[in-house]
Amino acid sequence: MNKWIKLSLSSFVVLFLLGIGLRCCFCWEWTTLWSAISSIGTLLAVVVALYVLDINTRRSERNKREELLNTLVGIKIEISALYKNFEEQFLPEVEKIRRGEQDAFRLSMAKPHNNYFIFYDSNNKSLVNLQNKDNFLQNIFLLYNSAKALLDAYVAYGNNSEMLVVKQLNPNMSEEELNRTFYNMAITNTQIMIASYDRVTLYYEAVHKEIDIEIDNLRKELGYKI
Repeated sequence: MNKWIKLSLSSFVVLFLLGIGLRCCFCWEWTTLWSAISSIGTLLAVVVALYVLDINTRRSERNKREELLNTLVGIKIEISALYKNFEEQFLPEVEKIRRGEQDAFRLSMAKPHNNYFIFYDSNNKSLVNLQNKDNFLQNIFLLYNSAKALLDAYVAYGNNSEMLVVKQLNPNMSEEELNRTFYNMAITNTQIMIASYDRVTLYYEAVHKEIDIEIDNLRKELGYKI
């Protein structure tokens, strides 16, 4: 039986017994008795309504906190997989360039083909439930924004899209001039991607550290075992 039905029946029984007691003790007329019971019933109904409202409010707030917890756990998994992929694809090339072993990223590097941001794009609305965490929210946004910028630049670089545009706009350019132009473009794009990679690393370290703290705090708040 629904708990609210049980509560209503219990309230009716209490009022009925209270009414019999009042009539016996004070010899009230039935009209006076029912008037008193009606007033008490109204007051009790208000109390029950406030109690139900409080429970629903608490339940709604808990649902929001649980949704936020699930979102943060999902983001943690996604950014960990994302950064691991970046380390495998970019870090060896970045280190070679910084050691002077090569000037630019190799075009033969594996091109990204997956949407690494599915969870964030689908669930970021619940992040508004983070309270007084503006810096944390900003770092999450900057991490994903930097990662998307890096992947976009990487795809364009791997597809030679800028080089094709140069060829189309300069049909009379000699092979030597084209090669020199392409080399300079590769150097410039490589430096842009390295800077983007460094930003991704910076924001990843900041987010990864704080997201663990937020997840632990939410689990404690919700009564989960850590």
